[in-house]
Amino acid sequence: MADSLTTVYYDQSAEEYFNRTVEVDMSTTCNRFLQHVKPGGRIIDIGAGSGRDIKCFLNAGFVVEGIDASLELCQLAAKYSGVSVQCISIEDWRPSIQYDGLWANASLLHLSLDDIEEFFRRLHLILAENGVAYMSFKTGIATGRDEIGRYFTDVSMETVQQMVAKSIAISLIDSWITNDKLNRNDFQWINVILRKTQ
Repeated sequence: MADSLTTVYYDQSAEEYFNRTVEVDMSTTCNRFLQHVKPGGRIIDIGAGSGRDIKCFLNAGFVVEGIDASLELCQLAAKYSGVSVQCISIEDWRPSIQYDGLWANASLLHLSLDDIEEFFRRLHLILAENGVAYMSFKTGIATGRDEIGRYFTDVSMETVQQMVAKSIAISLIDSWITNDKLNRNDFQWINVILRKTQ
């Protein structure tokens, strides 16, 4: 079930969040992901936020779609990127097509661990043959609500490896740890790239 309090926060703080994140340089991570995606392929941005990454993928020659649970962010992302962003929660989203790339930057971490595991279980249905998925999670935080009411799940690399092991036709092909781009120093980010296997 989508966490309504987290969505309410992003709706109410959409412009502030957009302004704070739209200029964050994610080019190194985007390029690390895109080198695995079929040239000109179709990418879905899960939790599109400001639309920053959609624009990056468009400029690199990919076909891009986006979803976000916050209607306000969907509108801002669509205006910035020029791509219509569907307002739907990750848990409720059931695509009718498969994607060559799935980008979930700082989005799945708002789900419960059970819902993250469920997303991993259906990932093989979302990705096309040889499709890849990028995901990032905060590690070193307390699972629960932060000081402004957003829900987060702490995820370790071991947790990701366990979820991959339980998944169907999914393998881990790259992983790394990064510091926070907004210079918050009380946690780090786990970054993973997964591939759909035969």
